[in-house]
Amino acid sequence: MAWEKSWAGEKITSADVDRVKEFLPQTFYNPMKDVNRWGKSYFEIGTYQQIKPTPGRIAMTLKYYGQPKVGPNRELLNYTAGVPFPLPRNGTEMAHNFRNRTYGDGYTSIDNGYIIDDPLKYDNKSKLKNDIAFFSGRTDIEPVPEPAKNPKQIWRAFSVVYLKPPESRNLRIMELSYKDRMKPYDSWIWIPTIRRVRRRSTTERQDANGGADYCGFDNFGWDGHIQINTYKFNAQQELLMVRHNDRSKLKRTPGYCLLDGAVRERIKLNVVEVKSQDENFMYSNMTGYIDPETWMILYIEDYDRHGKLWK
Repeated sequence: MAWEKSWAGEKITSADVDRVKEFLPQTFYNPMKDVNRWGKSYFEIGTYQQIKPTPGRIAMTLKYYGQPKVGPNRELLNYTAGVPFPLPRNGTEMAHNFRNRTYGDGYTSIDNGYIIDDPLKYDNKSKLKNDIAFFSGRTDIEPVPEPAKNPKQIWRAFSVVYLKPPESRNLRIMELSYKDRMKPYDSWIWIPTIRRVRRRSTTERQDANGGADYCGFDNFGWDGHIQINTYKFNAQQELLMVRHNDRSKLKRTPGYCLLDGAVRERIKLNVVEVKSQDENFMYSNMTGYIDPETWMILYIEDYDRHGKLWK
């Protein structure tokens, strides 16, 4: 691409971010530009690198092509494995593609974050260990598409253990989601301070977790049933987003929310506007930027009940 020949390797700072303003979400451009409030920051521009689906993902998508349907309540029907809608026609189908990505049939991560006190420029470290295992919808690691025995018809199992901050250390949550997309998930929490396991209700998914300001719905951009929202596909937009990045090169200044040193590549994203059907839901509106190569949400904007940007 001619654009990349001119821009690859360029360092973009708060002082000259206007040069690429058209390729940044406004909600990311604003804090980069407002250095008095958010501090100075920078990123680098990298070359586009295609992310290809795995052989198993391709095979399962082709095998079950045309079978998945969107039900009367926007739920997913007749899904077995692969990308449900490889040629999506609307925002709802894109949302189901996102929800059914598999991370290679299992996933383990250590998530490091910071709970920031802006006035005091003080950070409290947050550290989580996530584990995901897919019981069905599998594509690459045997058994595919699911084990011969899955009596509870589980789609996905998820667990997280809090390692930091000290106040929430060793708090653990386990969730089970089911192939029946209308069935509520099951969840339990281990509370170390009282040494008890408690069953969690679905209403607790809006509550803040582990002393931070994120909740269960915030995992991976969105982690909840698809049918509880409505989806409107707005447009495709070319933006600079992080997809291939060396975490060891990231730098941060205590008290500031933006990391320095990220490598951003220009890619085409599906911009989907999301609204909950619950008028009392914590977010009045959400805008997700979905990567059509991976069907992951690379960036999301969450607005509070008054329509003000929150997260």
